[in-house]
Amino acid sequence: MKRLRLEKSSNSSTVWTAPGGEMCTNQKVKAQFTIPELHEDRLTEWNLHVAKALGKCDMTIGRDICFLKIDLRFTDNVAEWDGSEFPFKDGKATPKEACHTAEGDVMDEAVSRVKRILNVKHKKADLKTVCQSQTESTVEQKGQLEVLLCKCEPLFDGQLGRWQDQEVKLELKEGAKPCHSRAHNIPRCHTQAPKAEVERLVKTGALKKFNCSEWPAPTFIIPEKDGSVRFISDF
Repeated sequence: MKRLRLEKSSNSSTVWTAPGGEMCTNQKVKAQFTIPELHEDRLTEWNLHVAKALGKCDMTIGRDICFLKIDLRFTDNVAEWDGSEFPFKDGKATPKEACHTAEGDVMDEAVSRVKRILNVKHKKADLKTVCQSQTESTVEQKGQLEVLLCKCEPLFDGQLGRWQDQEVKLELKEGAKPCHSRAHNIPRCHTQAPKAEVERLVKTGALKKFNCSEWPAPTFIIPEKDGSVRFISDF
């Protein structure tokens, strides 16, 4: 909330009643949002009331948004906006069910791909074993594949490569101020795992140690089934 550009602040609070319970607000902020269920590419700017928390929701919209000419048809329980329709949620649904929108196959595939990349174990590949495991290839083809892969053996050493082209520089907008984010708490039993991973990335050249950065990003970990952990930085 500290990073929001709040427009108004008053001593009087407004009490709102929603399916998940009541909430109080006394501040506003001008923000932009989309309603992807109806029009994914349509951006709307609106003065929103700011609450300390909305549970798992980022935003709740009310009847004042009807200026967008969204038609709520209770005859067939459908919301319609410029030719795009979306069915009402079941009135008996729980807040979690009513606020959840299932992602499409494309999103599921993208998430699955990211998980596969993040879960990869960085170790040197056994090229001979890889080639011999190709069950649909002949003995001659396996031999040819091994010769080809061995010519590029450094690509399979489990390490990150290096950018050999022109140096890249990122320029900040004029007047930009450093963003100093608070660190996440990491369970004591997992404190050594992130340190080991950072050391590995420093050793490969992906990271460089700098103890006084003005732009720290919070990091958290995700335990894996094999007992290891994966750490992710929130930039």
